[in-house]
Amino acid sequence: MAIQINGNGTITGISVGGLPDGIVDTDMIAANAVTPAKSTIQGGKIIQFKQAAASGQHSSANAGGDGQDVAGMSQSITLTSSSNKVLVMISCNPYIGGSGGTGGRYALKLFRDTTMIYEDTYLNFRENDGTCKATRSSHVYLDNPADTSSHTYKVALKKESGSNTVYLMDEGANAHTITLMEVDVS
Repeated sequence: MAIQINGNGTITGISVGGLPDGIVDTDMIAANAVTPAKSTIQGGKIIQFKQAAASGQHSSANAGGDGQDVAGMSQSITLTSSSNKVLVMISCNPYIGGSGGTGGRYALKLFRDTTMIYEDTYLNFRENDGTCKATRSSHVYLDNPADTSSHTYKVALKKESGSNTVYLMDEGANAHTITLMEVDVS
């Protein structure tokens, strides 16, 4: 078929691959014309995003062993590819109650289903003189479940020492959160 330039501004008769290499540059591509399926960008793409927040005030007085789950700081995700990873971000503001003169220390634990995959044994601590009662705490962990099964990630607090209670105060919406992102790392 012959190439024709029509009076309405269209060109007909060009077959796939009929244009010379390099003739179409980025300026000629319409905005939003490249979909994820056509993208050649490799790795680092966020495939999905999920977030949950603690519901109300949480307190842990005598949580030993695996600790006490924080209500609301649990979220499930199913990867679209077993080669992708889960980027977990946790943000919380723990406060150790009680009076001065008594120390204490709490740990934060992150679980994938029933398996602990991350622990900060000094999430929050208080010296015997009462200093360092509360700190903003952020944690980032890159997990590799290596499958496409559904997994639930949850946060637990564990008492390491002392007699005081640790609190996650109800500071309003999204004060204490767990965020999951599926990352294509190919």
